Amino acid sequence: MAIKRHFLSSVAWEEIEDFVNLEVSFETGFPTTHKIYFRKAVTITGMTAFVTKALAATDAGSITLKNNAGTAMTAGAISIAASSALGFEPTPVAPTANQDIGAGQCVQIAVAKATAGGQARVQIYFKETI
Repeated sequence: MAIKRHFLSSVAWEEIEDFVNLEVSFETGFPTTHKIYFRKAVTITGMTAFVTKALAATDAGSITLKNNAGTAMTAGAISIAASSALGFEPTPVAPTANQDIGAGQCVQIAVAKATAGGQARVQIYFKETI
């Protein structure tokens, strides 16, 4: 966790930057949408992924960030190529719209792959303004 202090004239505020980890699966029988709730308002600033079980060779998998209303975040999706090996890290993303999450609301993480096979660890980065 990082804390940044800002001062503007006589007004001061802090931004808290942090991340959460989530294990996702492209296997049969696992959830396709995950929700992470926040007690305070946050802005989602990025997402990375790391393959923890090789993806099946049939097709690519996708991980998409959505806001509380279920609207996809602009520039908030990661695609993992078919046959991606254990340890593969796709290009990180940084959402540019629809990434504000209100206090008590959730960010949704949608996982999709036409043919089952593979798992990944996702890190979602966020910034809380105090």
